[in-house]
Amino acid sequence: MLADTEDPCPAKTTSMLLHRANLASGNRNLFLVPGGFGSGAVFRGLQPSLVAVKNVSVYALDSAFTIIKPDPRQPPTLEELAAIYVAEIKRKQPEGPYLIGGYSIGGVVAYEIVRQLLEDGNEVEKLFMIDTACPTFSTSLPKALVDFLNSIMEVSATNADEIQEKRRGKNDHSTLANQQLSRYQVSKFPGRKTPSAVIFLAREGLDKQNKIPRPEVLPEEQRIVNWFLDDRLGDGSLGWEELLEDVRVIRPRVITFDDEAFYVKSAIDHPID
Repeated sequence: MLADTEDPCPAKTTSMLLHRANLASGNRNLFLVPGGFGSGAVFRGLQPSLVAVKNVSVYALDSAFTIIKPDPRQPPTLEELAAIYVAEIKRKQPEGPYLIGGYSIGGVVAYEIVRQLLEDGNEVEKLFMIDTACPTFSTSLPKALVDFLNSIMEVSATNADEIQEKRRGKNDHSTLANQQLSRYQVSKFPGRKTPSAVIFLAREGLDKQNKIPRPEVLPEEQRIVNWFLDDRLGDGSLGWEELLEDVRVIRPRVITFDDEAFYVKSAIDHPID
């Protein structure tokens, strides 16, 4: 829970309605937390395929810190960001049960949102995470890896303006997200009645190019680099089994922004229906 302070964080988040339930009894809502970019626009590709979802409205959350630039000397914690999201979720849906999901680092934020909701006595129906490693598996992303991921994303850019736009959009909020993840102390859900979870982990890694050499990192950082870049052959849940009593892992071949509608739609269908 967000601790009381004399100068509470004034930031407020917003949410975007991706899909409205079209059944009279459709009063359930799914709230999606974006990844390191912080923008719920990443989920817009879902809208055409969500037509088939009859009884659940779907909202994409936006991080307040894509617009508000926090004080670099005292950046907001992941717990504070989650509390800001909780306020918006409560504004849209005052009472549970809740459906919460998140993509990449947003999956860790979604976990913390659920923890705060449960701590305050709310019911959470289900949690799902898409390509999210547990903080016990990796506490942060090495800067060399972040720079490498930026570089391979820019390979497909067609002009200097596009490259600059991608770099600018990536650095500020992703740097904040990485700082938050490195300082986050994850803990188990409180209480006995905890939600089940579904985790989607892509089988293919992100490095499918041969132009840019891979980053050099410390030995203790190599595991997370390998997980991001290499194809994933195991069936583990990346440490979530240590925290979640009821967790199901589903392994699509790939989860990409170009094809996310299919996979995130599948992620919605599995935990809800």
